[in-house]
Amino acid sequence: MHNLTLVIPGLLGPDAHFSDDYIPALPALETLLSRARHTKSNFSSYHRTLSGLMGFDSEPEKDVPVAAITRAIDNDSDTHGRWLRADPVHLSPDRDGLILMDSFVLSLSQHDALAIADEVNKVLVEYGWTVEVPFEDRWYIRINDELDITTTELASVVGCDIAGYLPQGKDSARFHSLLNELQMQLHAADINQLREKNGELPINSVWFWGLGKIGVVPDPIWSAIFSDDIFTQSVAQMTSTNYYSVPQHLLGIQEKCGEKDDVLVVLPQCLSPTQYQNLQLWNKALLLLEGSWFEPAMNWLQQGKLNNLRIISDAHDFQLNRFAMKKFWRKSIAIGQYRNKP
Repeated sequence: MHNLTLVIPGLLGPDAHFSDDYIPALPALETLLSRARHTKSNFSSYHRTLSGLMGFDSEPEKDVPVAAITRAIDNDSDTHGRWLRADPVHLSPDRDGLILMDSFVLSLSQHDALAIADEVNKVLVEYGWTVEVPFEDRWYIRINDELDITTTELASVVGCDIAGYLPQGKDSARFHSLLNELQMQLHAADINQLREKNGELPINSVWFWGLGKIGVVPDPIWSAIFSDDIFTQSVAQMTSTNYYSVPQHLLGIQEKCGEKDDVLVVLPQCLSPTQYQNLQLWNKALLLLEGSWFEPAMNWLQQGKLNNLRIISDAHDFQLNRFAMKKFWRKSIAIGQYRNKP
C-alpha cells in the first residue's frame, strides 16, 4: 500500500487534565507518534477534517454542508436545496449551564423519534418547516429561505455547555427563540414523560447544525475508503470512490487494496469516550486499536509493505514513512502529552 491515512478523533484523550498513569501501555502507537512529524492541522472540527481530506472544501466562515451530504444517502429522493440537521439531544442542567448529550447515551428508538418529531413539528409549523426522521438520530429540515447563521457541529458540543456553541449570525436570535420554544414543548410531551418513567433520558431539545447545500462534487482522491461514518460514505458515493465498512483489523483491508493505493480509514472508537470523559471506555478503545491497527501498521512500515502512514486526531497531524521507523533515538512519550505540544 502506498499511503494509509487513519482519522481517529479523540485519540489523544479528553481536554480535562488526567494523569499519564491512566493511559495503558501502547508501545506501537507511542513508537509511531515519536517517529512521526507532528504538526497542528488547519482542520477545526471532525466533519471539516473529513471534508477537507475528501476534497469537499468549504468556506471557513460557513458550515460544512453536512445535512445536505448525509441526507443524500439517507433519503436520495430529492437532494436539491439547503438542508439543516436538527438532531435529537438531551440537555442536562449543570452548575456550568446545560450539558449536551447525544444518541450515544439516549437509547432512542425510531418509534420514540417519530413521536418526539411530531412534538417538534408543532413548533416548526409556525416557521414553515418540517423535520424529517429517516433515522432515529439523524433529523433534517429543508430550508427554503436564506438564513444568515453559522452553527457548531454536534460532535464539537457533546459533553459541553451549549452556551458557547449556539448559532451565530444575523438570524441567530431567531434560532435562540426557536430552541426555547422547542424545549418548552418537549418538556411537557407525553413521550418524554413515558421515557423518564422507564428510566430513559428525555429528548428535551434538538441541535441545529450542518446548514448548506451540495456544491461542486470533487474528483475522487482515494483509491478506497473504509468508514462506518455516514458523512464519509455519502461523499465516497458522490465521488464514485469505492467504500467499505471498517474491518476489525488492518489486515481486513488487504483484499480490497493494491500496492499503489491511497487508502482512508475512519476509526471513531475514541470519540464518544473522549466527549464524555470516560477514561475506562477510552482505554478500552485504545487497546483495541493498538492490537488491531497500530501494531500491524508499524509492522507494515518496517517490512516495506506500507510507504507512508498518516494519523489525524482532532487538530493533531502525525506523518511518517517507512524510513522514519529507523529513527530509534526518538524517545516515546505518553500520548496525552501531545495535546499540549506546540
